[in-house]
Amino acid sequence: MSYNSITRRRSFDIDVANNTYAGNLALPFLTPALKANDTVANNYVRVLDGIHYKAVLPVNSSTSNIIAGGCDYVPGANLEINESVLTLSELAVNETICRSTVYPTWHGAATGRADTDVMTQEFKNFTLGLVASRAAATLENYIWLSESTGAIYNQGFLSNDGDFNEAGIDAAVLAGCTEATIVALTAANVIAQIGVVYALTASQKPGVLGKADCGIYINSKTAALYRQGLATAGGAGYVNQVTLQAFEQLNYLGTPIRVCPGIPDDCIIVAAQENLVFGTNLGTDLSVVKWIPAYEYDGSDNIKIVMRMAVGAAVGVVTDVVVGATFWT
Repeated sequence: MSYNSITRRRSFDIDVANNTYAGNLALPFLTPALKANDTVANNYVRVLDGIHYKAVLPVNSSTSNIIAGGCDYVPGANLEINESVLTLSELAVNETICRSTVYPTWHGAATGRADTDVMTQEFKNFTLGLVASRAAATLENYIWLSESTGAIYNQGFLSNDGDFNEAGIDAAVLAGCTEATIVALTAANVIAQIGVVYALTASQKPGVLGKADCGIYINSKTAALYRQGLATAGGAGYVNQVTLQAFEQLNYLGTPIRVCPGIPDDCIIVAAQENLVFGTNLGTDLSVVKWIPAYEYDGSDNIKIVMRMAVGAAVGVVTDVVVGATFWT
């Protein structure tokens, strides 16, 4: 993963709609449902904080190391010592609110133009929360698929250009993963298709399933299809370890299902949590948003909202990650 010293910026436009002030403002403010950065927030990957620029992940492996005894020392050749390098991408969020656009609206009704801060505290808190939520939602997608230009975020786990296909994954963090071929997922086949990936893992990578932190990774749409499939199977009187479970704590044959909104459709991943690594310069950077009253310093009428962070993804043993997709050849 290459490093670009130029700060990459992600702009989220904030539009303040003008309307007619005609009464009291109803609080609290409401926002559309936004995807949170569930992958990191739920500890579905191993998070390394405090990385300055790069982190080296030692990867040691060994096959059977017992040989026939004898008088002479016969060296084995079964221990491999390798490493994986996690490199951070510098990211930023820069937003601007012009105070002049706020005064005629509900938001500016409670504050006069002469006040130091035009915003009510409720609106300020809401705006900061909205910016942070949008950044978290975007980062959730970047972690798995990166983005189309490659100029903002380098490699995601599954792509380096925002597209989930064989070319994208071959240039991503999980290039060289263990491949499992599935078909497009529906409510009618999703249980069986998860079974395909599970069975291949059991056959080729049984040690992964034996790890305490092993999980099955899917997105929100696939999780909904899985719930539909479970309901249909249960409604038909088909009850076993697959269907007899609480819908809010999904699993397949006891292996927990982890729902990550940034994973693309028609993708099923089996991996140990510790093997998927997300690094950041400081964990709090993902939740700290700065409110800068630029109008006090530069003669403008603007308030600036700023976030800074450095993040990146890496994998320990790539062959211990099984990726189910429709495009494998």
